[in-house]
Amino acid sequence: MKLSIPIELCSFVLKYRIVNPFHSYLIMKSKCSGKLKFDKKELSKVLNVSNKTLDKHLFELRKLNWVGYNPKSGILFIRGFEKIREMHYFKSRLAIVCTETDLKTFRPFRSEEHTS
Repeated sequence: MKLSIPIELCSFVLKYRIVNPFHSYLIMKSKCSGKLKFDKKELSKVLNVSNKTLDKHLFELRKLNWVGYNPKSGILFIRGFEKIREMHYFKSRLAIVCTETDLKTFRPFRSEEHTS
């Protein structure tokens, strides 16, 4: 599994200090084709975060409209990179490739102050 992540998106994430919600977004994006049945317990396990952290990440991602949610169907809609590019008026299509290994460590996307 490989994701081509727009470089401007990575810069945006670092600028607004939303690295951890972005990490959750990327994992969800890698696990589905855009729709994901919302099961809080299962999603927390897949993302390796607590329920409280999951709530915070989803709140941030929904606020940015990177993730939508239909309460009737219980489906999370994971927006594509193209849609996010349009929403934030990113011009460049230059992207970096993120592999499954990168998602596990997530070090390539963290600045020194975010590394722990």
